Amino acid sequence: MGDVITQWWNLQNNRGDTSCARLSLVKVVKLEVSSYGQGDNFYRAVVEVVVELESEQGVEMKDKDSKIRLRGLIDQELKRGMLSIVVNEVGEMVRGKMECIQQFDTQEESRKDVGKYVVRIREGYGGRLDSLFTENGVDCLWLVVRQFEGSRVVMVQLASACLNQVEAVLDFRVGEATMAYSRGEQRVGVMQGEVIMVNVFMSKFNMVEAPIWEYVLLDIDYIDEEEE
Repeated sequence: MGDVITQWWNLQNNRGDTSCARLSLVKVVKLEVSSYGQGDNFYRAVVEVVVELESEQGVEMKDKDSKIRLRGLIDQELKRGMLSIVVNEVGEMVRGKMECIQQFDTQEESRKDVGKYVVRIREGYGGRLDSLFTENGVDCLWLVVRQFEGSRVVMVQLASACLNQVEAVLDFRVGEATMAYSRGEQRVGVMQGEVIMVNVFMSKFNMVEAPIWEYVLLDIDYIDEEEE
């Protein structure tokens, strides 16, 4: 679950105007699961992780070799079959906003980083890559599926090396016993050189079965800046 916490942080930290460096998981330092509510219908996992810069390219010298400790809560509401995720930084003081280590990459460098990430998924990390869109005959938008915790946790991402923003409409169909961050239709815009988490599926904390889910690509729109 450490990767889910890390990628959630990246998602929330890159939705603003500032270009923040992506972080990658170093290690999980704490994982506790508790149950609450009548009939134990609410579960919470407390996860603390140490993360580091995914790439130091374009990062100021003072921020290189940075390590950040994050604390995340993953809640399962069994009756609704839904997940909620909250992530904060663990430090000496509580900050009013997320830690953003600025990264001054060019758009071309960002697209190359996405290409490297796709290669790592294909050759190292493991996982599934579904090509969703091609640009000038070359794949540039992928749906990435990664599995953790013995396949009990599934993280779905969109990775774009396209020259412009792409908007995808996905319909997630989820088994009744599967916990999901999002169900049904979801419209997601992905900027060039961006990797974003779009969904998480989990088995219930008190079960061992793998999550059951599928998706359908309903529509995709290539947003050409020259046409705007």
